[in-house]
Amino acid sequence: METLVANLIEPQDRVMVVKNGVFGGRIADEVSRF
Repeated sequence: METLVANLIEPQDRVMVVKNGVFGGRIADEVSRF
């Protein structure tokens, strides 16, 4: 999932993640670290 975030999002981008289940929570964690 880190690869997904790194390839789609630039550091200055604003991102909205809908946390609906485990997958949404994991993506939210990855985006917040990035």
